[in-house]
Amino acid sequence: MKFRSALVLNHGMKILADIDDFDDETEAPEPPADDPQWDLFSAIMDGIPGSKRKLTDEKWVAEIARTLDKGASSARSDDVASLKKAVVDFLPTCDPPIQRTSKTRRGFHHPYLGLLLCPPSLDWSNDEIRRELRDEITIVKHTAYPPFLYRNYEIESGDLLEGLFESSILLKAARHIFVSPSSADDECSRSTRAGNAALNGMTKITPATIAYVATQVQFALSSDSVFGKKVKNHQFDSYAFYDNILSLLGQPEMADRTQLILEYWTENVLGTDSDAVYDDDGGTAAAILAQLRRA
Repeated sequence: MKFRSALVLNHGMKILADIDDFDDETEAPEPPADDPQWDLFSAIMDGIPGSKRKLTDEKWVAEIARTLDKGASSARSDDVASLKKAVVDFLPTCDPPIQRTSKTRRGFHHPYLGLLLCPPSLDWSNDEIRRELRDEITIVKHTAYPPFLYRNYEIESGDLLEGLFESSILLKAARHIFVSPSSADDECSRSTRAGNAALNGMTKITPATIAYVATQVQFALSSDSVFGKKVKNHQFDSYAFYDNILSLLGQPEMADRTQLILEYWTENVLGTDSDAVYDDDGGTAAAILAQLRRA
């Protein structure tokens, strides 16, 4: 999840070089159709006039990479700070109430948020499991997909794909981040959402969009104070969670389902027609792929 613009720029430059190696008598290869890094590289080039002519200038490329990395880090920090408060409005009224400015009583310290974050392999109604999660005796791995990712926050025991990535909190958070905070509750029209999204540079939903929003929401619901990799087994690994979701959505067995999820998000977000005891050995993604292979 940590954006490394130098990798994106180098990847795109290599593809351009491969295309330029062909002469007029030899048909050059087409740019890759399903390559997120190429898409991102192309967007960067489109957003910086005359940039392709400057790609031979190593100092210019290095400076652009630093600028992009700084911007991405700043945007991520802004989203973390904004969702910390906004996520309270995306949930039903809770008892006890969720504090908007403090995270100390969130996560497994809160009865409702704990339910939303509890891995499907564990029973949140069990007092002992609650205690072990709260006291960090049991640590949730990044491979577990909790109820907050699912429609109505419910996981079908026989079908781990049903409702996955269709929860209201994910859609509201996505509209908050990519469209406008006022659009999160869906009171503005679809045309307004689509227009605002386009102004913000969001023209389509990608698997990376979904992984990013899910990771941001997980952190907002949790009691963790620092966004990022786990520290001494006592913090959820946000980066690994992002990578796990991105990997699942990119699996060949998931192609049809991923397309449906992207279409669902496009319609509902953009308004247009993608020493600790660990739970869950393989994780939800592994179970989903096993389910697909059995089908």
